[in-house]
Amino acid sequence: MPIYLSAFGFPGLGQFVQKRWLAGILFTTTFMIGFIWILILAIRNIIELYSMAFSSDLLYEPTPFPLTAFIEPLLIAFIAYLVSLFDVFLAQQRIATRWHEEEFMEAHKLSD
Repeated sequence: MPIYLSAFGFPGLGQFVQKRWLAGILFTTTFMIGFIWILILAIRNIIELYSMAFSSDLLYEPTPFPLTAFIEPLLIAFIAYLVSLFDVFLAQQRIATRWHEEEFMEAHKLSD
C-alpha cells in the first residue's frame, strides 16, 4: 500500500520505493520536463501581462502565449503520471505473484 501512495504523490517515487532506479529516473524526468515547461510558459505569460501595466506606451498590446500552447506540456506530464501509476501497479503485481509462488513452493516442499 505505501508504494501506491508514493506513486500517487509524484511520478517515479513508487519505482524508487520498489528499487527500480532506472524506471524511477525516467518517470521523474519526463514528468519534470512537462511540469517545468508549463511553469516557464506561465511565468512568461505573467511577465508579459504585467509589463503591459508598467509600460509607458498607451498602445502596448501584450502577446501572451495562447492556452493551446499549454496542451503539449500538460499532456506530457499527465501521461508520465498515469503510466507511472500503471507501471507501479504491474510491477507490484509481479512481485506479489512471485512471492506467493515462493511461499507455495516452500509450503509444499516442491523447490529443490
